[in-house]
Amino acid sequence: MCCGRRAEPNPVTPNSYTAVSGFPRQVIQSAVARLYRRDMKGSLMNVVVLHGTLSSDPVTRTLTSGSVLVSLELTTRVDGASVSVPVAWFDPPAAVAWTAGDTLLVTGTVRRRFFRTGGLTQSRTEVVAAEVIAGGRRRQERAALSRAALLLEREPA
Repeated sequence: MCCGRRAEPNPVTPNSYTAVSGFPRQVIQSAVARLYRRDMKGSLMNVVVLHGTLSSDPVTRTLTSGSVLVSLELTTRVDGASVSVPVAWFDPPAAVAWTAGDTLLVTGTVRRRFFRTGGLTQSRTEVVAAEVIAGGRRRQERAALSRAALLLEREPA
């Protein structure tokens, strides 16, 4: 709210999406339609699909817990503008060999993560990756999109 006026939400409807990076329009619209129907029923959703390029080389760290964390910065396009999205991928199944400029598809959830560093508690909002697929692997990309779409059809726990 600013200056006494309430900001109107920008509604997302199934027809407001077009094909993204070569994915058929019907695949994207079908997934969004399911999200839209579920959202209108009042259920809670946290499903993310990103398709973009790496802004910088991935950074791999081993945490004190023993988990491996791969940090990615993925640049996507939203309404014609570039948007950088931080992605955390915990315990990836294999070593990461991507470099800046590579195209990736990421599915996962948005999470605000709290951590301690230098004696201070800090937080970071990021996408926690469930799957990361190298660009150009169409069959794997479609399978990842199908798995993400299935999450949209599940009943909330």
